[in-house]
Amino acid sequence: MEIQIKCPSCKNDVNVAYTFCPYCGYDLRPILKIKLSKEIDPIEEFLYRVKNFFFRPDDVFMRIALQSESIGPISIILAMSFIISLRLLATPYAFTILGFFMYFFYSFVSVITFVFFFSLLIHIIVKLAGGTGGFNVTYINFIYSMIPALIGSFIVTIATVISPPNLTNISNIELLKGSFTSALIIQAISMFVSAYYFSYGLRYGHGFDKFTSLLVSYISFAII
Repeated sequence: MEIQIKCPSCKNDVNVAYTFCPYCGYDLRPILKIKLSKEIDPIEEFLYRVKNFFFRPDDVFMRIALQSESIGPISIILAMSFIISLRLLATPYAFTILGFFMYFFYSFVSVITFVFFFSLLIHIIVKLAGGTGGFNVTYINFIYSMIPALIGSFIVTIATVISPPNLTNISNIELLKGSFTSALIIQAISMFVSAYYFSYGLRYGHGFDKFTSLLVSYISFAII
């Protein structure tokens, strides 16, 4: 990030990648939040976060902690709802355009409920562990951390659409059980990865050290 601010304590120019002044240690977070909200385009910021999510998680979650925005969370929730709705294509006899939109609405409500409920549950765990951030911090970090789980869900959905289940005989039912188990494994692995990235959100949003953030994150996702 090339944007710079002037430290009000020592008057040095400081890159906004620093949350504390590297020269005098002054807490720059309140100033950074105001600065970023004025100078960073929300859409460009969201695209930057998605693009660098896997490669620069420290930078991404630091920026999430400094600037709350609604475009990213709602986009991820819509993407999750759409991917779930695509599974309707695996049942061609039941698929209609109206049915798809109705199922999309149902999926959207379900995803929002899931995200809100588990964000609240995780926030309680975080607070019990000594986290310093508010619920909004937990909520946004949780949604962004679900990007790996979103990819896992997409893989399962594509596999389901390409090879829809056939329940005409016993052998196909046994095959379906194996496919269901494979889908669960893929989803579980993707959630495990999501928990890892959520720990970055705990570190920058709630002030945990690296070990504590990993411990709290995996305990929370184990409950999920």
